[in-house]
Amino acid sequence: MPTGCWEGDQFIRGICEDGKKVGSKGDPEANFWLSPQSWAVISGCADRTQGSAVLDKVAKRLNTEYGAMLLDPPYQSHAFSGAGMLLFNASTKGNGGICSQPQGWLILAESLLGRGDMAFRYFEESSPATMNSKAEIRRIEPYVHGQFTEGKYSPNYGRAHVHWLTGTASTVMVGCVKGILGLRPVLKGIVINPSIPSSWKGFSMRKVFRGKILNITVDNSEGAQGGKARITLNGEDLGDDFIPAAKLKPINDVSVFMMR
Repeated sequence: MPTGCWEGDQFIRGICEDGKKVGSKGDPEANFWLSPQSWAVISGCADRTQGSAVLDKVAKRLNTEYGAMLLDPPYQSHAFSGAGMLLFNASTKGNGGICSQPQGWLILAESLLGRGDMAFRYFEESSPATMNSKAEIRRIEPYVHGQFTEGKYSPNYGRAHVHWLTGTASTVMVGCVKGILGLRPVLKGIVINPSIPSSWKGFSMRKVFRGKILNITVDNSEGAQGGKARITLNGEDLGDDFIPAAKLKPINDVSVFMMR
């Protein structure tokens, strides 16, 4: 980990050429950013203790009913030299808006820590399909991700903008498939380790992996959120959450047992 990037319960955003830290606790504005926290977990830079701490702080400082804001508080008069987000009003676009694309990475980060309740909460908060009852607030086309939603410092909190011009669908898909559903292809096979709400008792899915069909049943009778799983493949107990590609038949029955 680069020296000086960790500040006890958060990671800074970056370091300028002159050595000035961006997103540091001591900054009067924008002293906590979303993406460094998510990516510290996804990259493996953060250990589990650090990951839990930063994502807890994201929930406390950045989360809203429409998803997590990009930073807090917005820049108004204390930005670093060259900060383009000053072009935007507080809580819009990059200046503390609820940018849609990073929501997928937050879903994935929570999932990788086995925190399924929070992963699914972020999915629901940022999903266009859950906002039909708020059409007069959201205003853009239904069922389509906008580039960003105005955050809590805006007088138009909840209004979304710039639909059909964002890569959000792909990042949320990664967060949901690799994170919530737990399907993670690796070189020699596939890991299946879901991260779901503890209230879900299970689910089933069909996955085509390297030309082989996997009929997957997930058992969550213990009410787990994720992090630990055991797989049986065609009746054989594999002992953990990894299926070697060499063991796959053309059609496979896969049972995944989630554990606390």
